[in-house]
Amino acid sequence: MSNSIVAEMKRAIFYNESIEEITPLDLTGTSWENKMEIYYLYSKYGKDPERRVLCEKKLEELRDAAGRYSL
Repeated sequence: MSNSIVAEMKRAIFYNESIEEITPLDLTGTSWENKMEIYYLYSKYGKDPERRVLCEKKLEELRDAAGRYSL
């Protein structure tokens, strides 16, 4: 499911379409890789400024967590 969301978001961005209705609000059960991709794409191409800031913060948290547990 999440891979298709990421692909749909990328397609919409490529065709200069809105990603607002494509981007899910609840990412429960989504892999951290897909969460990172969704947060990144929305933080760069989303329209809602508050949600963009939230996605940037969530992306940074995931990056920190990933770095903390990598070898």
